[in-house]
Amino acid sequence: MKKYFITGFIILLPITLTLWVVVFTLDLLTNPFLSIMEKITPPHVALLFTRLLVFFVLIAFIMVLGFLARLIFFDHLIKMLNTLFSRLPFIKKIYMAVTDISKAVFSLEGRKAFRKAVLVSLSDKSTAIGFISGEVPIQCVSKTKKKLLPVVVPTAPHPTSGWFLFVPEDKVRDAQISNEDALKLIVACGAINLDNGKKWHKK
Repeated sequence: MKKYFITGFIILLPITLTLWVVVFTLDLLTNPFLSIMEKITPPHVALLFTRLLVFFVLIAFIMVLGFLARLIFFDHLIKMLNTLFSRLPFIKKIYMAVTDISKAVFSLEGRKAFRKAVLVSLSDKSTAIGFISGEVPIQCVSKTKKKLLPVVVPTAPHPTSGWFLFVPEDKVRDAQISNEDALKLIVACGAINLDNGKKWHKK
């Protein structure tokens, strides 16, 4: 029962926090605009129009903020915030873990640091899920005389640590799921069903 509760809590927490932030922001911004909208629209639709207006304003603000964040002007501010969060007790552990995961799975401009999720045969009876990353140094290939693939096998449920392996190509199979879904499986210790219609455990 405990592990089911923890798994459900892990899945529900980010959804709940996101919804709470959205609702709180809409409520906070609705009140200033509501009195204005009541003067120019019928009372029974003023609230609806205000909500829609605030929603689109919020979307536009987020896009503008994202654009400005890419400019050099915000680079120093971002570094200061990173330094601040990385020094706060308790918060720094969560912040650094999320940052490490984000950098591991994604990189800037939409490029992925990990090429794809794969299944790695560790023995005749066990298989692990991992990610192909980078290239194998020529020196290693010349010594083994085999086609090798660089594979990162994260630990569960904390994928910020794990093993970096050079695995023979014939021991690696395409998992046929996205990096994001593979990460969900690892964090949830396999307790979630992706239900994407794919038999990803087969080649």
